Amino acid sequence: MPSLVVESGKDKGLAIELCEDRVFLIGRGSSCDLHLSDTLASRHHCWVESRDRKCVLKDGGSRNGSFLNGRRVSEAELMPGDQILVGETLITFQAEATASTDPLIGKDIGGYRILELIGKGGMGRVYKAMQISLERVVAIKILSRQYATNAAFIERFRREAMALARLTHPNIVAVYDVGESAGFHYFSMEYMSGGTVAV
Repeated sequence: MPSLVVESGKDKGLAIELCEDRVFLIGRGSSCDLHLSDTLASRHHCWVESRDRKCVLKDGGSRNGSFLNGRRVSEAELMPGDQILVGETLITFQAEATASTDPLIGKDIGGYRILELIGKGGMGRVYKAMQISLERVVAIKILSRQYATNAAFIERFRREAMALARLTHPNIVAVYDVGESAGFHYFSMEYMSGGTVAV
């Protein structure tokens, strides 16, 4: 599934997946799918329309304009790697990860077989995986390699897993395991199908 990932600005690391047949609002407004804290962004700055396996960026009449790869646009089809500038926020359009673009897909890490990328954030990526010993599908969050040698980030990552594991509620995803394998720090959790909770 393609996604929009905030690469710079106050909201760096924020990401949303673009499911088919939907319009995704981008801007400062609280109702936006990609809600930015950038004061140079309009409330409903622009949107991405996902239809027929294509994603189209459309400017919403914003004061500062929407820029695609450095050029102001009112409407343009997005291609993998395109960069969208909204105010001072740089957003990258990313195509669905495949085994050829993501080296972890198909690999075994700590008893989990990585199946597909389902999300990414500032500290790492979340994959759909198979827990081999129990033959169950899980979500596994893997700390980015750039932070894998930083003791402070590793500790923060482990604390996040442990804090989540202490919570038990029907509306909170259960955490199963936390560990490290071959330099990859990870924690596994309940896999929730059906897409994002964004509305």
